[in-house]
Amino acid sequence: MSELKVSSDTSAFEVPAALDEKGKLAEHCVRNALTMMDTYGLVVLTGLLSDEEADAGLELMQQTIDDPDRARSSFASETDNSYLRRDFCSLPATPAVTGFAATLAQRLEGVI
Repeated sequence: MSELKVSSDTSAFEVPAALDEKGKLAEHCVRNALTMMDTYGLVVLTGLLSDEEADAGLELMQQTIDDPDRARSSFASETDNSYLRRDFCSLPATPAVTGFAATLAQRLEGVI
């Protein structure tokens, strides 16, 4: 799997999170996010995590990417891993990853 080309550049999928006076995602932000989902099947809402939290998430992905045997890659299919067909880094269900996922869910719960 060492030939797998990986980029952490998500700029093509990003929509800055904009909140309204109630602390929820503003209507224009929701429209932009839905357009991104319809266009690419993915949206990355930026600005919901602190820099420290975002760096922690990136580190979790880097640890998985740096695993030459992809032993930490628990969600990808064996076929995808064998043929290097990975558009996104699949993360293992470790306490660190599930904790990070919980943080993401809590942030989203507060704004949607």
